[in-house]
Amino acid sequence: MKKMTLIILVIVLMSDQHGICQSSGKVDSLKKLLQPDLVANRFDVLWGLAYELYDVNNPQALEYAKQANVVALRSGDSLQIVKAGRIMGQLLRRVDKLDLAIDAFLTVLPISKRHKFEKETLLVLNGLAIAYTFKAEYDKALEFHFQSLIIREKEGDKKQISVSMMNIGLVHLKLEDYAIALEYYLRALKIKEEIDYSYDTGTLLVNIGLCYNQLDDCESARKYFNKAIAICGSPCRGKVTIEIEQGLGETSVLEKRYSEAELHFKRSLENSEKWGDQRYQLINLNALAKLSIDKNLIADATSYIDQAESLPDKNQYTELCLTRYKLKAELFERSNDYKDANLFLLKYLDLKDKMFDSEVKLRLAKVQTQFAERENLAKIESQADILQLQQKAIQRQKLLNVLIGAVAFLTTVLVIVLYKSNRHKQRINTILDKRVR
Repeated sequence: MKKMTLIILVIVLMSDQHGICQSSGKVDSLKKLLQPDLVANRFDVLWGLAYELYDVNNPQALEYAKQANVVALRSGDSLQIVKAGRIMGQLLRRVDKLDLAIDAFLTVLPISKRHKFEKETLLVLNGLAIAYTFKAEYDKALEFHFQSLIIREKEGDKKQISVSMMNIGLVHLKLEDYAIALEYYLRALKIKEEIDYSYDTGTLLVNIGLCYNQLDDCESARKYFNKAIAICGSPCRGKVTIEIEQGLGETSVLEKRYSEAELHFKRSLENSEKWGDQRYQLINLNALAKLSIDKNLIADATSYIDQAESLPDKNQYTELCLTRYKLKAELFERSNDYKDANLFLLKYLDLKDKMFDSEVKLRLAKVQTQFAERENLAKIESQADILQLQQKAIQRQKLLNVLIGAVAFLTTVLVIVLYKSNRHKQRINTILDKRVR
């Protein structure tokens, strides 16, 4: 009976990879099942606990994922190894261990591809691409996102196509290709609306708002932030509120409402601390430091930068590290400490060169060109299919015209035959009448 209950529970847990249930009752039930006499089902229970605690208590979820990984490696079950490695990578990324996350993903990716675990392969590719995006290795991020998108387009899975579009849009947003990023985001939103798929729509709307911020269209930015608020509820709850408040802070800066901007950044910072999201903590601390520098509040700016420097994983997010170097250079310059200002300016320039050196630009251009060519080939193939269908339609129309002509000709012949036959009968009747008379 216990075994049957466990099997049913595991099936329910695995039915939706994106759903995040926060029921403590389910977690407690799984913990009770974690007993020595249930060795055969130990992986399922550990994986289920990691899944249930995903984005609820990520550090604890990671511990269960690591245990599941050990069990999977001992059993030698390929699918279990891939699933454990994949969820472990996703959780490592969420606790700001980007390099370890990438190692976990790269370990299981070839196994997943070799055994044709398509669903797991897509999740691993997506996880890898996001981790590389946050490390500012945009060429690798795009490459993995495009691999994922191609598979999803072949499958015709519109839900996952919308997710890929969102992620590709994020890379272009980081690359400051705001118009291209916006195009991908709007395509993702259109697909979601067509199929009524609401997963991650709040984040998508925020990212559209961020694009409009960068394009200096504050009115459109606020419109999409308000849409995100409407989706997440009022007052807004959950992690998306971190993103909304940060986006509204950027809009307020553009509108020169600095007090309002500071309030939004502080709310976003508070929520990011609550959720243990170091990336958004760094984003908001950088934004608050910039505001303080602009207002010549040197002590406040120093305090915000010191808070950012105190975070254990501050240097993993290369783009945010770059921003921090620039802010420190500006801060020291305001304090007339030109030696340290020059030191951090050199660090800023060196890191920026590494991020966008000629080799990286070449790889990035190559990836984008290959995907553009694939899209163009797809369009050409689609156009060829349309032309072929048009030619078939024309041929069918020609055949139909011939048939109509033949029917018309036969109808005419029949009318003539019937007319002549009728005339002949009339003549015979006339002759017979004469004979009778």
